[in-house]
Amino acid sequence: MPESDAPFPEVLTRDQLRFEIKFGLQQVGKCVIRDWASSNREKAEQARGAVIDSVLVRFDKLQVRAPAPAEPIFRDKVKSS
Repeated sequence: MPESDAPFPEVLTRDQLRFEIKFGLQQVGKCVIRDWASSNREKAEQARGAVIDSVLVRFDKLQVRAPAPAEPIFRDKVKSS
């Protein structure tokens, strides 16, 4: 991933996001995937956490933000406080 002069915000395309998630999932060992499918609830939750952490580490250098909230359709009818 190319680094820019400014650390934030770097906007990822859908393909870049897909790549980062796929790469993170590929780093997970088969035994973790097997544990995730386990009927042992505690073991499955630990494995799920490991998978999530594996994907999230790919985004450590990025700032994740939600899109701006949508404006109300009937803005003129919304009472302001």
